[in-house]
Amino acid sequence: MRDVVEIRMQVVKYLDSQATPDDGDGFTFVDLTPVIRLSGMDSLEFDALHISKMEEKGLIEVESRRPCRARLTDLGYNLFVDERIEHHLRENVSLGGSKLEEGYDVAEICMNGHVITDCAKSYPQFRKPYCPECGLKTIIKCPHCASAIPGHYHIRDVISIGDNYAAPAYCQSCGTAFPWMLSGISAAKEFIYALGLDDNEASSLVQGVDDLVANGPRTPLAIEHFKKLLTRISKTSYNIFEGVLGRVISESINQQIFRQ
Repeated sequence: MRDVVEIRMQVVKYLDSQATPDDGDGFTFVDLTPVIRLSGMDSLEFDALHISKMEEKGLIEVESRRPCRARLTDLGYNLFVDERIEHHLRENVSLGGSKLEEGYDVAEICMNGHVITDCAKSYPQFRKPYCPECGLKTIIKCPHCASAIPGHYHIRDVISIGDNYAAPAYCQSCGTAFPWMLSGISAAKEFIYALGLDDNEASSLVQGVDDLVANGPRTPLAIEHFKKLLTRISKTSYNIFEGVLGRVISESINQQIFRQ
């Protein structure tokens, strides 16, 4: 079993990195959702068991419950951390180590690419049949080969909170692009045709989208083509194109095209 002090230090480190001091009234604003996930407890159940009691004592002011964001006093902050650690140790850790198997969990993602949870297997209470952001259906398997979408990677006796999980672009089992990637590529190509370019240039740039996404030998050439295009379009079109193309290309390529 991991040392309780070590676990507490990790939780506190995350909360400290996220906390935003308020206006001097003794409260600190922080997003508590990742620590609630750590405990394996749904936020509504957590509200019923803990937050209402802390509110009665004036230790916490809840600003939103899904996701759970609140303003806490120093005492409320410490009580919250201790309760989360205690619950995690009671529910998820045995003398032989973590009950969670080492390896990839399963991610649940909507058809638009919004991540619902990266721990759908370990914490099924966080799953949702439809996306709360866009309303589209969610999936946990590749539509092409039915392989599970890899989520958070669990390491035995290591607790990870506040990690940034991004929806994968392609299935690692069959290589097929996920629906959100396909729709993003389609949107980028559609926008190019809407710019009113001549047919040859538009066709070349549409092919260039595939080259940018592939990040292969033809990518540097495509980068130069798009950089030249950006000098000839309006600021509004530039901003729209940055948002559309930025969803399907890597951050390094995005920087080369839009941050020069």
